[in-house]
Amino acid sequence: MAVIATLTATILLIRPGAEPAAMAAEPATDGDLALVPADAVGFIHIRARDLWKNDIFAGFRQMFERAGPKALAALDAQFVPKISTFDRVTAFLLLGEQQRPLPFIVLQFTAPFKPTDVVSAYLPNADKTNHGGKTIYRGEHNDFELYFPDNTHIILAPPEAMLRYLKHEAPKTGPLSHGLKLAASGKPVVASLNVSALPIPPQALKGFPAEVSAF
Repeated sequence: MAVIATLTATILLIRPGAEPAAMAAEPATDGDLALVPADAVGFIHIRARDLWKNDIFAGFRQMFERAGPKALAALDAQFVPKISTFDRVTAFLLLGEQQRPLPFIVLQFTAPFKPTDVVSAYLPNADKTNHGGKTIYRGEHNDFELYFPDNTHIILAPPEAMLRYLKHEAPKTGPLSHGLKLAASGKPVVASLNVSALPIPPQALKGFPAEVSAF
């Protein structure tokens, strides 16, 4: 519930007052957004590379520029994939057993990387399991799991959660389709909440505006 509360507190977009069928007409298929189930509890999408170019970060950019290419290369060398290729991040929630919220984080990079290099860097003694041709890597201390849908995306999840995601039969369209489409349009920060998926009694929403009511 704490995770749900945090996501709700950061909402920039809640289901607009439109017909559900019209909203779900065009699901997003853009990069990391295509990995978000349209029937998830909610998501938040941040285009970090675009935000970095914003005037608000001008001072930080100048500081990095003054450091010079060697310093930036040294910083890149500390991360796999290179931090300079980090593009955007999307976090979303699914519900597990007993309505337990399961958080997932999708990282997108601009340049291809080798998943094996990422595993070697962060999970050198990872436990590897295969599920229908899809490999899940789990940390030695069972801290988190990694899954690589391709060579530009990384999905992180709590222990035992990744299999729930891989088995989830996501619909082509759903309550989050409108939000995903808006995020795919290029806006730097978008969040959307599927109120109907929340484990809360209907009467709890009594008195709320129609825009935040479950359908």
